Amino acid sequence: MVGEKMDPEELCLTVLVANKIAKSDLKVDDRLPRYVRHEGKTIPVDVVRLRRLKPQVSVFPDPGPVAIKVGDASQGTIGALCSVGGQFFALTCGHVVPNASFENIAYSYSPGSKTWIPIGKTHKRIISPDTDGFVDAALIALEHPELIVRASHATFLEFGMPMGGQQLLAHGASHGICHGVVSGLHAIITDAVLGTLYCDALINVSSPGTFGGDSGMLWKDSDGRAVAMHSYGEGAGGSRKTAAMLASRAAAALTGVMPGMVRLLSVPN
Repeated sequence: MVGEKMDPEELCLTVLVANKIAKSDLKVDDRLPRYVRHEGKTIPVDVVRLRRLKPQVSVFPDPGPVAIKVGDASQGTIGALCSVGGQFFALTCGHVVPNASFENIAYSYSPGSKTWIPIGKTHKRIISPDTDGFVDAALIALEHPELIVRASHATFLEFGMPMGGQQLLAHGASHGICHGVVSGLHAIITDAVLGTLYCDALINVSSPGTFGGDSGMLWKDSDGRAVAMHSYGEGAGGSRKTAAMLASRAAAALTGVMPGMVRLLSVPN
């Protein structure tokens, strides 16, 4: 092919090879010329090693939400990846993990293969009503190499605080991008199933709303700061009013039961 030498940069005739052999190991008749002449011009010859090409597809959507399930009872969204003492985890809601026993296999959905693929094991789970604001968070210890690579190349997220009327953006596993507006702060909700729920933020969600499988998605502000984590909606689908906990509260609660600070990373959303 006609290409460009890397050093110095100049037009040349490039020969692509799977493996380069030292010039000293080649017979004189097997060596390529240093240059060729064409129409009175001298064109350098370069040899470039090109490794085997492979389709560069990802197992999980990138960018985009990654769905997660532990067992068959419930599904949710990986809201963020986390770093704790040099190990990487996925953050989601505690109620996505069906029970308090740890070491259960966690799976994430791969759109490419249309299958659920094991990504790690459940590690920590906290569900607490707390009169200061509920905590509903869980960590999955990552074992899948693709998600570990993403986490290792990500930057740390800053935390933000919700404000009335604030515009927020989230990525849910059910329908993708969600737009929301903070409609209330420090709300006390009485629910027949959940009991009294002390909620950091109520968020009105644009149509079509949130659905089952969105629990754990992370609400971010216009500066990309992690503000809140979606936990509850009005039923399994099409909820326009939702309840969320502070993202910083989830990290602080998990830090309190783990050695090392839980820091959120700027992926997968």
